[in-house]
Amino acid sequence: MNHIITTWAQRLLKQKFTWGINDCHQVLYQFVKLNNPDWDDPHQVGRLTGTYCTWREANEVAKTLDMPAVFDHLGYVRRPINRLEAGDIVWMESKTRAWDLYMPVIFGQTVLVGDPKTKEIRMRHIQEFDRSFEVYRRL
Repeated sequence: MNHIITTWAQRLLKQKFTWGINDCHQVLYQFVKLNNPDWDDPHQVGRLTGTYCTWREANEVAKTLDMPAVFDHLGYVRRPINRLEAGDIVWMESKTRAWDLYMPVIFGQTVLVGDPKTKEIRMRHIQEFDRSFEVYRRL
């Protein structure tokens, strides 16, 4: 599975960031589908692809998502952890936005993010973030 994650991530890297197409919601959705090929998306997360095109619209979309319920349905457990693994999903609470931050771990301590500041999809090391996090992991 690690090879599949790496190949998927390499295809996304340096793509132009576009709200509703490859922002954080969409990257997370693709990652969850990749790691759970039999998942039929009963919470309809995928229905949102292409339905918004600004930060404000993404914020409204985020209010409709229940990602903890999605992860629970798929058998993921959220917990504090010291070492990330490919396939994990990093969770960081957001106090200023409607959505928390969810980032797929693609290898080692590296996550894939849609970055609206640089306008591209990029990798970031978990230590670049200045806040605490927990990980969703299937046990």
